[in-house]
Amino acid sequence: MSLWPIVWERPIALALLPLWLALWWFLRQEQRRPEVWSGAIEFWRAVSPESTRDVAREGRLTPRWIVWALAGLGLGTIALAGPRGAAPGPARVLHLHLQPGGALWIDRDDPAGRWQRARQAIARQAAALEPEPSVWLWHDGASAPLETEPDGSPPQAFLERLARSAAPFAPPDRADALWVQAAAPDPKPLAAGWVATGGDERAGPVGWDRGGWVHLEGGQLVPESGGAARPRWEPTSERSWIGDFARLWAADRGLATEGDGPLVLSVRSLPAPALASDGEVVGRDGWSAAVTPREASPSVAPLDGKSEVEVWLAASRGPLLARAPGQVAWAHVEWSEPRGDPAQVALSFADFFDGALAAPPEMASPEARADQGEAGESAPRWDLAAYPDPSRWQRGALTALAALVAALALLRAATLAPR
Repeated sequence: MSLWPIVWERPIALALLPLWLALWWFLRQEQRRPEVWSGAIEFWRAVSPESTRDVAREGRLTPRWIVWALAGLGLGTIALAGPRGAAPGPARVLHLHLQPGGALWIDRDDPAGRWQRARQAIARQAAALEPEPSVWLWHDGASAPLETEPDGSPPQAFLERLARSAAPFAPPDRADALWVQAAAPDPKPLAAGWVATGGDERAGPVGWDRGGWVHLEGGQLVPESGGAARPRWEPTSERSWIGDFARLWAADRGLATEGDGPLVLSVRSLPAPALASDGEVVGRDGWSAAVTPREASPSVAPLDGKSEVEVWLAASRGPLLARAPGQVAWAHVEWSEPRGDPAQVALSFADFFDGALAAPPEMASPEARADQGEAGESAPRWDLAAYPDPSRWQRGALTALAALVAALALLRAATLAPR
């Protein structure tokens, strides 16, 4: 709640102020003294010079110790409401480092699954920090961090990319970091906090082994017994040694060109780079080939630019071979027969195609499906020196003043008590 130029963290506490005012008014009525007129008042004034004050006015005053006690209660109430300046302070960033791979995302559709438990634990840890973070920064270990408001959540595309990522999980041990993972860290961090979702084994497919799916069941890898639709790929019409190798590779991997199985690979095209008329020699992994311009343009869809594209082989003026999750693409140029060890060529291109295979949505690694143990969490050692709370001294001063005024009221009451 903001009452310019002050922001109240707990404005509900201000509702106590009218109560203290009502109590003061009630006590003021109780403390009124009856006015007694005496014909001998001049005599008493002469005998007692100290009593020359206005007796009628004194009868209407509330005792000082009560005023001080109510003032202390009022100051304490204001301190409890948490006043602070409305001007924004420096951003307090909580860095959330998510474990790459599918372990956190394996049961994303389950309301009580690992990811939902992680979100709840993150919210608990962030709410317990003082002062609370003003920005959440999500890290996946591979791409640029994603900024959200507190209690925000990364978009679906970010989490799907995290599930496919094979990046190592090496979060920094910092006081403003929170590690988010499936199993509890070992060893535990010294400064960073951590959240472990835990969870039982999630049975399901962990890979494709030519003849069928391989499942994780009871901690064991079990081949599927027939009937499952094979993963598909979109065959290429390229009539070059690269196109021929692609078809041989797909047959060796047991991929189908038709059916209801998940599509794991599509063939796309790249714009042809500017090449000299006599061509250019390119190569990698111990083999080489000459590439020259080709006149005809392909009728193949271009590579999806929104994916994480990796240029696998390039000429001096542009890429020739590239891949992205679920996609391979090559430029429309003439390729000479490769020179080098044929086995080395086969291994190199097998790695090119294997690295582009998209995992079907239901597939996850054995490590992701495995039992993750017990859930747990630990708060980070939130560095208050790095993120000072500018309103702490204000609340502290109000609290100290309230205690001082209350102490004076008690002292005054004690001196007035009958002995």
